[in-house]
Amino acid sequence: MDPYYLGGYFLIKNKLFGWSPETNGIVQTCSGCINTHVFEYWCWSPANDRLTETEKTALGLDARIIREIQAWTVKKYNEGKIRWGDAFSDLETIQEFKNLFFANRDDLYTQAIYLSELDAQSLIADFDHEEVKGGRFGIWKNLSEKIREVPNSAEELLGYDLVGVDTGGSFHSFHCHGIGKQLAGRFGLTLNQHGLFNHIPDPQAIRAYLNCGTAPVEPVPWYVAKTKRLKTAGILPI
Repeated sequence: MDPYYLGGYFLIKNKLFGWSPETNGIVQTCSGCINTHVFEYWCWSPANDRLTETEKTALGLDARIIREIQAWTVKKYNEGKIRWGDAFSDLETIQEFKNLFFANRDDLYTQAIYLSELDAQSLIADFDHEEVKGGRFGIWKNLSEKIREVPNSAEELLGYDLVGVDTGGSFHSFHCHGIGKQLAGRFGLTLNQHGLFNHIPDPQAIRAYLNCGTAPVEPVPWYVAKTKRLKTAGILPI
């Protein structure tokens, strides 16, 4: 079996996603365009705090908790435990974040994306000269360290996403463009109950299509991302 490498762990709060013709409910993508990244750029500095009052209420945040999260984030960055952006590189740190600030929430899930060796190498090359004020973004750093996917009975495979990565490391899903049925018909794919593809038999062909410049997607590099989730939400042991 070909190796896959960790792009990042994300703490996800699902949102209803009904405008795409492919789904009328929840899509288990790690894209922050569709679901909420609980650890996001606002965690880094008050200057990045663009949360609306509705978003703060949904996450149970107030000014004190936000300040505590921002102080924790700076501390962990200085310790080398987190990288710029919203992707964690290890379960221990994302579990610490969850347990410290959202221990009583059972609607937050730890999810992860893994890229094949070819996709990982492509992303590293595509963003080799991209560096923001906080350094290399987390997904790039994680992939460059070749953190290999290992079997974990606590994880479940949700399916395969197609992600388009922006400068800074945020990324789109194919669902952002409502092309799931089109891709399924063109490449013989099947969307599962999580809104992701069960299997992608010819990743090279779909990768070439999404990056051809004429596909109806954002003009950014696109990759195939295996998507997994810890089976248990709520408080996690550390």
